[in-house]
Amino acid sequence: MTLSWFKLKKTPGTDERRQIVRRRLYLDVVCHMPVEGQFDRDFKAVIVDIGPGGMKLRSYESLTRGNRFFVEYIDNIPGVHWTRVHCSVVWAVKSKVNFETTVGLTYLEPAANMAKSWVKFVLEDVGFTPDTLRERRQSIRAPVATPGKLLGHDPSVGEMEASGKITSLSLGGATVETSDPIMQGREVKLLFQAAEFKGLMFPGKVVEVKAQQKKFLHSIVFQSVTPDQRKRLAGYLQRYLRETAPK
Repeated sequence: MTLSWFKLKKTPGTDERRQIVRRRLYLDVVCHMPVEGQFDRDFKAVIVDIGPGGMKLRSYESLTRGNRFFVEYIDNIPGVHWTRVHCSVVWAVKSKVNFETTVGLTYLEPAANMAKSWVKFVLEDVGFTPDTLRERRQSIRAPVATPGKLLGHDPSVGEMEASGKITSLSLGGATVETSDPIMQGREVKLLFQAAEFKGLMFPGKVVEVKAQQKKFLHSIVFQSVTPDQRKRLAGYLQRYLRETAPK
């Protein structure tokens, strides 16, 4: 299937496919897998990454390469007539930590259906345009090692915090390594503790948590970043990349 449904001027070839931008998010969906001679087998899942060519989905359902099912966006969207999108699993990885399976999906729907689907609505909602589809990255990501702290709230235990260090940083998010985990999907605030940031704090969401020996790596997507925060962070990234560039 081509990407003409998203009004691309040119269909990307194999050599361009990896350059298509994907956007990270956290979106609850329901999946329907047809079972021969029976009703569909339904299961819940979360989309954590989406693009015009496919999506990355996480679920407790046991999935393998070649599985085909329909992914349904559960909210009613005015003007969207195709609420279920047929997809195929192209790769699958099962976590040994939390028993979740993460899969990469490609779309099987005809272009005419995709143009009226919830996928197109979501892509437009997170800022996709035909001109940005072939950017290598949404923003520069720099490997850093600066102290930081995650602050969150759990209704059952109250305020939570996890101190550690920021190991990668971009205008759109960060990777934070801590000794204690904060649950995936939790809204948090990332407090920058290095002197050059002077207490700068970014609101965000934990979109992924990985256990690595006795540490936990949190992938954070920033939310509601102010122009001043973005300017300060961009200045820091530019200085860091300039100072660490090979001489």
